[in-house]
Amino acid sequence: TMHRNLDLLNRIGYLTQAEESFLFKIQAYLEFKSNVIICREDKFKKKRKNVIEDDFELPKSATVSDIAEIIGKSRKNTSIIMNSLKEKEILLNPEGAGQVTENGRSVSPRTWIVNPYIMICAPRKNEVKLDKLTMRLFQHSLKKLKDQNGKKVNLPVRFF
Repeated sequence: TMHRNLDLLNRIGYLTQAEESFLFKIQAYLEFKSNVIICREDKFKKKRKNVIEDDFELPKSATVSDIAEIIGKSRKNTSIIMNSLKEKEILLNPEGAGQVTENGRSVSPRTWIVNPYIMICAPRKNEVKLDKLTMRLFQHSLKKLKDQNGKKVNLPVRFF
């Protein structure tokens, strides 16, 4: 968690209690170096030793239904919270190609990514080692924040 940035969001009342709860519960399911929300079974799958590079399996991105199960909310309420966080530039969901079936209907696959300025799942010693695409997607995010009086505020920590 990026504590100084989260403190600013708390001070300006940016997040609702439901959004804060969502972020707290989802942080264990972020993919290392990309901040993609992935399925529970892929996040905690044991890594096999002596894996051949061609035998690589990409972790499955969590759907809204998967995320609802993870956080213990209905799909409808989860969707409402996630769309609100998307509008606030905390979540991003670039649409994928092709179709998948979810709850008996065809939908475009979506990968949900958490803004690394709020939470980051990557090494951060002297520099952030985050996937370049994730950095590119969020590099201009959260630049129009305002406090309760409408005064512009800046995130205390920006690292790309």
